[in-house]
Amino acid sequence: MRSYNLTSKITPLKALVLDVDGVLTPGGIWYSDTGDQFKKFDVKDGLGIVALGKLGIRTAIITGKESQLLEKRAGELRVSALYQNRPYKIPALREFAAKFDLELSEIGFVGDDIIDIPVMELCGFSACPSDAVQQVQKTADWVARSPGGNGALREIVDIIVSAKTGLYPPDEFFIEWAKEIQSLR
Repeated sequence: MRSYNLTSKITPLKALVLDVDGVLTPGGIWYSDTGDQFKKFDVKDGLGIVALGKLGIRTAIITGKESQLLEKRAGELRVSALYQNRPYKIPALREFAAKFDLELSEIGFVGDDIIDIPVMELCGFSACPSDAVQQVQKTADWVARSPGGNGALREIVDIIVSAKTGLYPPDEFFIEWAKEIQSLR
């Protein structure tokens, strides 16, 4: 993990791009006898992703696989863009940046395996779960304490919220956000 002032890398962020397996999920893929695929998503990670919208931070998912399950989850999380069946992530990252008029330095990326390193190096901020492969941990600006699909993404969202709001910890932001969305119903 590189060491420097993360606030200066995080405050310019306007978007956070995520890998799926090993980031949004624990990284395993479960199959039933009928061939149906199952994935486990952490609800606290999801709530963090949705809350980023209050700060005007767009989110995107780029994955080499394709599933209807992920399409459904991305919709629940209000993800701005979903790129499935895109094993080469840099072109998808560039499409996302162009679509929303973003500089790569304004995008954060969360990945967990070697295939993610080139994308991580292009972005203004990078992070990974605690169980990411060693080389990814060395590349990332921030390594979460939790593993993928088990709270790592929420930790990463928390440091982004803290850096952008000045609230350490960011509990007050989340409480106010929760009150606001509850009053909309």
